[in-house]
Amino acid sequence: MYKITTLLIISSFFVSCSSITPIKGRNVASTAYASNNIEVEPVAVEYVTVREPQPVRELAGVKENPTKLELKYHEHLYDFWINYFTKREPARFVRHLKNGEKYKNLVMKIFKEHGLPQDLFYLGLIESGFNTKIKSRASAVGPWQFIKGTARRYGLRVDRSIDERYNIHKATHAAARFLKDLYNIFGNWELALCAYNAGEYRIINAIRKGNTRDYKVLVKKKLLPKETIYYIPKIAAAKEIENNPKKYGLSHVSYSKKTVYNHVIAKEIHHSFSKKKLVKHLKISYKKFSVLNMDLKHDYIKVRSRHPLTLYLPNTSRNKKLTLDYRSYRKLATAKTKAGVFSKTKIHRVKRGDSLTSIAAAYNVTVKDLKIINNLKGSKIYKKQKLKVPSVKYKVYRVRKGDNLIRIAKKFNTQLWKIIKANSLQTRVIHPKQRIIIPL
Repeated sequence: MYKITTLLIISSFFVSCSSITPIKGRNVASTAYASNNIEVEPVAVEYVTVREPQPVRELAGVKENPTKLELKYHEHLYDFWINYFTKREPARFVRHLKNGEKYKNLVMKIFKEHGLPQDLFYLGLIESGFNTKIKSRASAVGPWQFIKGTARRYGLRVDRSIDERYNIHKATHAAARFLKDLYNIFGNWELALCAYNAGEYRIINAIRKGNTRDYKVLVKKKLLPKETIYYIPKIAAAKEIENNPKKYGLSHVSYSKKTVYNHVIAKEIHHSFSKKKLVKHLKISYKKFSVLNMDLKHDYIKVRSRHPLTLYLPNTSRNKKLTLDYRSYRKLATAKTKAGVFSKTKIHRVKRGDSLTSIAAAYNVTVKDLKIINNLKGSKIYKKQKLKVPSVKYKVYRVRKGDNLIRIAKKFNTQLWKIIKANSLQTRVIHPKQRIIIPL
């Protein structure tokens, strides 16, 4: 009866594998430590285990504890990576450890919330060295090296104004969901991590050809890509060195819980906004806000009410009570009216006999301009009342096909650098239907 049950479990796995939709594999060589030029061939040697056996549970016919990262790896390759990290590239490895210092507590906390091994932190260490701005030749981006399709599949927003693959909070939650799915498919961490490196479909093909889900057998039969064979001992070696740096002659890296990433709160915003105006409203530095929200690529961020955007703010008592609803936030959104938007103002004290019409005529602006900038619903004003009057006027221009910044600057008789500065542009590339601010 036991043999029949085992056969049924194994056969059901391969049936489930056959129904998996093929997806594009990830970049085989990790960005942080690519090893395409390293000629090391797998040899038949004994396999070892990173930790002593822990309490296990049975999952899809495989006995393993999913909350412990107990990897079986090729000892010869493990020794190679120990030597590579400590002798050939020690400075680079220490630099990556220092990058990871800022994120380790946060990443481990997120993996714990998802019921995953906290040691999966070392996966990010070998993937990107925790360089959040890194991008591979295969367009895999961020600390967890997601390609665009996989990122969207696991709930990350990737478009012209936002790329959540760069955000350590959002990307780590997505990586946790992805790794959980991989473990549920393959039943052990060796194959799950191999699939993270090479893609699910490639590992499923290897399992079919080898007629086994045993990682050791797949390595012996050379059914896995070379970089994927190196992947498991590479993770184990990174963990060993990070835990025992003095043993390998490296400087110790301490992990502080006081980093800016560990003391944040998440707030949802349902409306489009300007980053510069938002940080002014929140009374926090632009630099700190940008560090916590690296997924925001431009100043003006478009948000749809049905798909709110999560922002990360410093965990202060003021920010805890903050609600970014429409009423409190509508002044912060970049105006898109025909009257334009304004960055500099003068103060006019209302005198006897003044009206909005006479004040507008005196300053060469429109009544509508005055109402917008002073948030007036009607036309009533009072003696000694202080009114803001725009002194620098802007218009919002919608880019047309064939436009470029030089042509637009000539059209509105302004300077190119003023347009770039007003829109916080990092490049001169613009797109049709894009709205840009034109200083007049």
